[in-house]
Amino acid sequence: MRQHIDRRKGGTRLVHAALAALVALPVALVGSVRPAEAQPEEPLADLQIDEIAPRVVTVDGDRMLRITGTLTNTSDRSIEAISIRAQRGDPLESTGATLASLRGESETDAGSSEFVPIESPLPAGRSTDFTVAVPVDAPDGLGIDEPGVYPLLMNVNGMPDYGAQARIATADLLLPVVGVPDGAEAEPSTQPRTTLIWPLADEPKMVRNGIGGETILTDDELAGSLVGGGRLAMLLSAMEDSVPPASELSRSVCFAVDPDLLETVAAMRDGYRVQSAGGGLVDGVGSAAAGVWLMRLQDVAQGRCMVAMPYADADVVALSRAGRPDLVDLALDRGAAVVEEIVGTRPMDGFVWPADGVLDDQTLDTLVGSGAGSMLLHPRSLQGAPPQLTPTTLANAEAETPPVAVQIDPLISDVLAGSTTTGWRPQSMTAEAGSTVPPGVRDPVQDTLSMVMFRAIGDTSGEAAGRVVIAPPRRWQPEAEELSVLLGELGRLFDMGLAVPVPLSEGLTEPAGTSTLNYPAEAGAAELQASVSREVSRAATLAEEFGSAMSSDLSVPPESRTEPVDLMQPLQLGLLRGMSSSLRGDESAAMRVVDRAVDELTALRRQVQVNDPGIPLSLAASDSPLPLSVTNDLPVDIRVQVTLENSPGLRAASVQEFAVPAHNSRAIRVPAEVSRSGQFTTDVALRTPDGAGLGSPVRFVVMSSAYGTLTLILTIVAGATLILLVTYRLVRRIRAGRPGEGDGPNPNDRVPTDPEDGGNAADPGTEGTAADTDTPESGPTEISPDEPEPAASPQADDPDVGPRDAESTAAEPDPEDKAGPAEADDGEGSERHGSERHGSERHGSERHGSERQGGERAEASAGLTTGRGSTSSEKSGD
Repeated sequence: MRQHIDRRKGGTRLVHAALAALVALPVALVGSVRPAEAQPEEPLADLQIDEIAPRVVTVDGDRMLRITGTLTNTSDRSIEAISIRAQRGDPLESTGATLASLRGESETDAGSSEFVPIESPLPAGRSTDFTVAVPVDAPDGLGIDEPGVYPLLMNVNGMPDYGAQARIATADLLLPVVGVPDGAEAEPSTQPRTTLIWPLADEPKMVRNGIGGETILTDDELAGSLVGGGRLAMLLSAMEDSVPPASELSRSVCFAVDPDLLETVAAMRDGYRVQSAGGGLVDGVGSAAAGVWLMRLQDVAQGRCMVAMPYADADVVALSRAGRPDLVDLALDRGAAVVEEIVGTRPMDGFVWPADGVLDDQTLDTLVGSGAGSMLLHPRSLQGAPPQLTPTTLANAEAETPPVAVQIDPLISDVLAGSTTTGWRPQSMTAEAGSTVPPGVRDPVQDTLSMVMFRAIGDTSGEAAGRVVIAPPRRWQPEAEELSVLLGELGRLFDMGLAVPVPLSEGLTEPAGTSTLNYPAEAGAAELQASVSREVSRAATLAEEFGSAMSSDLSVPPESRTEPVDLMQPLQLGLLRGMSSSLRGDESAAMRVVDRAVDELTALRRQVQVNDPGIPLSLAASDSPLPLSVTNDLPVDIRVQVTLENSPGLRAASVQEFAVPAHNSRAIRVPAEVSRSGQFTTDVALRTPDGAGLGSPVRFVVMSSAYGTLTLILTIVAGATLILLVTYRLVRRIRAGRPGEGDGPNPNDRVPTDPEDGGNAADPGTEGTAADTDTPESGPTEISPDEPEPAASPQADDPDVGPRDAESTAAEPDPEDKAGPAEADDGEGSERHGSERHGSERHGSERHGSERQGGERAEASAGLTTGRGSTSSEKSGD
């Protein structure tokens, strides 16, 4: 073994060592050094106690106390001249003295053993094992002469390099003595009525346990815990080996089981898969182990007390604060049903053990509303509770029958929570609230036994506990030997009559006093993060809206029918797993569990989908319905509503519900209103009547030939304008076609013709004459721009004017007619057609309405009249 030697100061080092030995000698002889008097500010070594035998001193037991442990040099120097001894204090007689001892503050100068050398020197960073045998009752040993619970101090001295002899390490212990060897034995006094809670719980492992029958776990760690030396297997083995069914100890045991653990193990029994590191799925290996473990649990729990934890050990306070009393109801109701279904033992009705045994007023009201009538609570959550730890009535609850609180023993439970092997963070309680020491400093099993013995034989104060409920941490991890010792010593107390085994329900019907709730600040800080609670609340609301739209498929026989609860409850239970108290302090892990449940919910919602037609939809009218097809792949019927999004120009005329059968598709026609024409797109989405979205929105291309609002308005305005204009023109023509009274020539008057003018007659009452008319001989007559154009003859536009209307045509010449002087008709023509001319004048509106055709016929009539004009003139001359 290599040692550090200072060759330059070797002589001085030897002198210092000799002086230190002389100084330390009186101290060693007297043996009355206080624990902290010679101790450095920081220990130079670490002392770990590995075993104490016997753990409980009895009358017929060993007189020698053997303590085995390990000493590790944690300094940067080598340590020589190492020795160890045991020191004790007076027996503990009150709760205050016991708490001080647990914190390492007890006086330990009532007796001590001799210093025993330990292998040395011990280089820096090295460790050495040791075993010390100390007489229990001898004067040169601990000198114990009466039963009780004694504080012990293991004191290690040594001389570090460049230093003097000093205390380098200590370890605090408690030693319960129910009987001095060959001496006095403890007498029954308080005889506390004792119950032992035996928790069976684990972290949530379930990913999926759905309708499809495929069970998927996050990992396969649970398989190892169910067999051999696994934690859950060991807890059952301890019960099987140390607690006979008909024993006194068996009466005091009450199992507290997490229903999620039971459902997970039951699902594993039927085959399962686990997520691999690469992201895939592999077959699990624990199916057989799961089946065996469940059978063992059913056997060992038969006829014994059973308590159902909230499902997945959900944090009911966080759920209540998040405004989810429905999930609190589910955690309690489903938990009790699962325990009875799988274990075969009915759990206690309305009994709740919340996480850490603390509640606030709001959660208490929620639990009472869910049917809870009794709770297992820590005294730090109560004000005014009896110090004897008897059940007490809770005055906070608003109920006809106030609930009852069963008090957990704070000394024993807090010691168990401080175990370094439980993997559970101990409560950070103040001394006034019943604080214990930090984990890792003490032996939790030894301290637990000591606290049990203190309750039975040590407490001589007037407030000795008359009721003791031992509640270990939910996921505690003791060693098999420790469990055997704990159960064995507790059974010894019962056999000796120092304690009385009672079931957990003892005292519920006769509570002592009234208490109020006091929710500790540190308990609120230990809750799940608010971000997790908010996400769980949001997802639970979405699941509720989704489930409210479902109904059973009545076409399926009842024995094989899927009910809506069969789809929705696994999702809600997945959300409860995300609120497990085992995930406190690990927000990312809790969110991963919640996200798994949300993903399952999303997968279900996507099974109801609008079908994409693949072609544009044509709408011919503004109120044409939108033809759609909806597919429902769920095993239940569902009611849906259709919404149109991102669709300017198209909106649903009304919100209607459509029932879509299970595993089926349905064509629906959605009433719509179109306010534009042409081609455009719209997003069609589904939702439940309560607003939960279904599937993914589908983008449709719509082609509309219907008039939009603006187009319709413009069309109406244009049509009205056209009607007005046509009406206005017709009125003008009618008015223009009717001559006034006394105006115009008399159709019965003969108009003389002038032979020199080519036989054309001139009406003195008209604005034009025969001389003003174009003839073939003279050519077109020039009209001055200052002169008005001749008025158009209505007869010229009349298609009914024939070749015999020469007189009227000549009397009212049309400037558009290119006729010669032969256009004048003879008198006989005028007489024969006089009546026709007057009829034409009465229907001027019709003649003017056919202006172009009349003009063409007038030209034809003029040509015919020219041919007959000479004949008429000749007859006139005769």
